Amino acid sequence: MKASRAGFALPAVLWVLVGVSALALAAFLAARRSIGTAQYRISHARAAWHAEGCAEVARALASEALSEARDPAAPWRVLDSLVASGIAH
Repeated sequence: MKASRAGFALPAVLWVLVGVSALALAAFLAARRSIGTAQYRISHARAAWHAEGCAEVARALASEALSEARDPAAPWRVLDSLVASGIAH
């Protein structure tokens, strides 16, 4: 009986290590995917806030230019440069 069990411990330990390594790899990949998704959502939210802020600045500049203009068409001719200078500041 002893002869048939010789060398059983080493392969058993190696297979246990392979199993634990596979589980650790699966956990690592799931965590990395979750972190990547969270980082994407944060970037998306920041970009949306930035775009909304730029749109509000453009609206405010256009409203101010239209309310101060004597000729209603004049602000529309320079609105792109007006908005670009207003957002840059």
